[in-house]
Amino acid sequence: DAIEDVISKAKDRIESRADKRSERRARSRSRGRDDRREGDNGAMAPLDAPGRRSPGRGDGVMSEKVYVDEVDMAYRPNFLPEHEDGLPTDLEIFVRGLPRLCAERDLWEHLYRFGATDVKEILLLRRQKVSKGMAYIVFNRHDHAVLAKHKLHGCPAAQVPCGGQLPSPADEPGYLLARFSESERCINGRSCIYGTDMVGLLLGTRGKCMEQVKDASGLRKVLLTGRSMRSFGQVDEDPRLHMVAFYESHEAENVTRAIEVWGRQLGEIHREIVDKAGKGRGRGPPMPYPPMHMRPPHFMDPMMGK
Repeated sequence: DAIEDVISKAKDRIESRADKRSERRARSRSRGRDDRREGDNGAMAPLDAPGRRSPGRGDGVMSEKVYVDEVDMAYRPNFLPEHEDGLPTDLEIFVRGLPRLCAERDLWEHLYRFGATDVKEILLLRRQKVSKGMAYIVFNRHDHAVLAKHKLHGCPAAQVPCGGQLPSPADEPGYLLARFSESERCINGRSCIYGTDMVGLLLGTRGKCMEQVKDASGLRKVLLTGRSMRSFGQVDEDPRLHMVAFYESHEAENVTRAIEVWGRQLGEIHREIVDKAGKGRGRGPPMPYPPMHMRPPHFMDPMMGK
């Protein structure tokens, strides 16, 4: 009896300890779930759509990303022949003026029709799930990027099929603008056609240029980030150079102001590059891009005279 009593007490102690361990594990799992929920609320949300909370801020602060190619580039250097055909490292082109209903597959099929088949990626830019009429197209081969740029630039938007049908010229009266990606050239550093550190110039000393964008636009915060650049302590997963704008829910128009200020900064950098290049062989003044409703003149339209 005494032995059975000892065994019984030992079992009780073991079961009691097991129960306590189970309770501790349950509390730990509960805290982990709560922490993850809090982390989701404070983590960096997808930035391609406004209306998402930014890290460590209140519910009223939104974040939105703007790619460098979205800004006006009235003074982009006209380096010939590199400007026309690019360098072997130019594998990405940027297109704007696409029909509103154009989807990635529509653009992919359009590229295939004229022989630019070595497509690696198409990123159609959207805002609140609505197309901006802009896209990045990445190729595996430089010659296919050149072909696509030449064929798309100056092409009437109404000639790009959407869902298997051509849009009405009345609905899409504009023309496409296609150029080598400014983002890719900036991210490539001094090895790009400009031969200078574009990211450093866009940031300015200790981020001075981004502070100027913030102050002039009224945004709450501005970040410049992209491939191999750190944001919130981690490398940004989006490889393209972009600005992240933070604003209150009633301040969406400040993003437009920030794009204008950023465009002016980029224009000054482009002017400096042209000035430093001087009047050497194969270099000239920048080519002004016409409004989207006007067809590019013949010297800007690679399809003319080819």
